[in-house]
Amino acid sequence: MSKKSKGIGAERELIHSFWATNEWVAHRIAGSGSSKYPSPDIIASNNIRKLAIECKTCSEKTVYIKKKEIEELKS
Repeated sequence: MSKKSKGIGAERELIHSFWATNEWVAHRIAGSGSSKYPSPDIIASNNIRKLAIECKTCSEKTVYIKKKEIEELKS
């Protein structure tokens, strides 16, 4: 299975998890990252919050995210 296929599978699994709560709706943004404009992998919302989610998969049990990477996501 390719990295791309694993990533798409993880995104779809997360979407199903949101919908299973009966409180959230979520959609995968196909082609995110292929545009010069910022685009999240998933958007999700309930009556209170709206989320833009960037998904990553890895084989490690623990992942450390650098402060710079978080700031880039915020922008």
